[in-house]
Amino acid sequence: MKTLFEISLTKIKKLIIMGLLPYSKFETFPLYYQKLIEIKLEEYDRSKLDCIIMDSLSDLIFNKANNYPIITEKILEITPWNKNYIKLHQDIYSSQVNIYISG
Repeated sequence: MKTLFEISLTKIKKLIIMGLLPYSKFETFPLYYQKLIEIKLEEYDRSKLDCIIMDSLSDLIFNKANNYPIITEKILEITPWNKNYIKLHQDIYSSQVNIYISG
């Protein structure tokens, strides 16, 4: 069962993700709350990015198998919490795409 604190963290996370709570307002929260919400947002961003990358790779495999045009452009939304993750995974993703296209 979720505590009231967990429920409020989830609601705040949704507001930030949907753009209803701007980052500037978020910065006025006490540091402790900011850290907890950042952890939640980072988890959300990472799982969302993983899904986008996996979808893109599966589309690529499908398109190549069926001789459709291969489109590799995928826009990844950069947030304050996923910058490093994108940087790391963009290299991995790009190398996987290059190997698959050339192979």
